[in-house]
Amino acid sequence: MKKEYSYGIIPFYKNTKWDIQVLLVQNKWSWHRWFPKWHQEKWEDPIHTAIRELYEETWLETKNIHNKIIKEKIYIDHSKEKDEWVLIEKHCWYFIWEVISKKVKKQKNEISNFIRLFIDKVENKITYDSSKKVFQKAIQIILNSVF
Repeated sequence: MKKEYSYGIIPFYKNTKWDIQVLLVQNKWSWHRWFPKWHQEKWEDPIHTAIRELYEETWLETKNIHNKIIKEKIYIDHSKEKDEWVLIEKHCWYFIWEVISKKVKKQKNEISNFIRLFIDKVENKITYDSSKKVFQKAIQIILNSVF
């Protein structure tokens, strides 16, 4: 079985203790919403992959709160390669970082939309259950890191 690893950032904005927002992106080819992430290039480490992907998809810059990583549960997906369906074991790792730039500029060839929500509204807008579980862990880390 083929394995794939993705690395991303759960980007959050902190204005006050009661004003914390999180950014979700929507893929151009589907209605799914999640956190910016993608695959590692051969020359990159996971942190640089996550930073590059966030910047490429949104033009946002972040500051590192800490390198706390949340690993999304492994899931199995199918992909068509050379006219054959192949099982893929997928692993997703997320860094949790504060966004320092406010203006989002979406990457038109990959991202159809983005949404910035208050922290208590995010989970209902995330598409996949595994990503919702990641976000439940991230909320605690965000709140403990900033206050």
